[in-house]
Amino acid sequence: MAFIRGKQSGGHTYYQVVESYRPEGSKTPRQRVLAYMGKHATIEDALAEWEPRIEILRRWAGEEARERGYEDVQECLKVLPGIAAARRVREAEDLEGRVKVLCSLR
Repeated sequence: MAFIRGKQSGGHTYYQVVESYRPEGSKTPRQRVLAYMGKHATIEDALAEWEPRIEILRRWAGEEARERGYEDVQECLKVLPGIAAARRVREAEDLEGRVKVLCSLR
């Protein structure tokens, strides 16, 4: 069963979705992080911020690709992997992975 735990770091609380498990042959339970939620204390808060953020990041990446003469963002990133659009696409993909995990836990 998954639950949310808060961890203190640098005067802030950061939240993670974790599950407990017991390694084979061990008497001591462990916790496995399923998703990092940053400063969002609930799944709903994280989703409310991340889903629109994904759309914004993808839109910005597309705009930059078109400004550089490419219709396809992925094609642009193959030719110019170091541009800001690449960072935006990676961030959007990371958030999409987190959203998928959080949605599966609701």
